[in-house]
Amino acid sequence: MRTVLVTGSTLVPDSVVDDIGRRGYEVRLFRRDDLSAGELHDALRGVSGYLIGGRELFGAEHLEAARSLAAIGFVGTDAEAYVPGWRPARTCSPPTW
Repeated sequence: MRTVLVTGSTLVPDSVVDDIGRRGYEVRLFRRDDLSAGELHDALRGVSGYLIGGRELFGAEHLEAARSLAAIGFVGTDAEAYVPGWRPARTCSPPTW
């Protein structure tokens, strides 16, 4: 089963988390806004999707832990400012399942 990481305490409603699960994904949920770089690195292992709803900083170094990552969603505006790893993530080849 493919897994989607969802972070944040308030920006991603429970209905969205439930919908991800109904679509056949396992949800790895962190209802926190303050994941450290190490916690995020560990949480990204093995996930195929990542919905950023917290204030953690997704950097280029996190791509190493996220080898299965195929999609990233950001809840908010100005993703380029809050997601420092957006440029290298955009140029990565998607995984083959």
